[in-house]
Amino acid sequence: MLIMLAVREYFGLPYRQTEGFAKMLGGIREARIPSYTQICRRQRSSMCPLV
Repeated sequence: MLIMLAVREYFGLPYRQTEGFAKMLGGIREARIPSYTQICRRQRSSMCPLV
């Protein structure tokens, strides 16, 4: 999750594009990817600074 948030911050992606990017990469390994709503909620509750 933190990697997705870091990618979002670095590239300035909206939540839906971040979700699509993660699904593209996760499809290779068949990983479970959270929805853009979960990404947004977890970013708000994340204690790790991204700057």
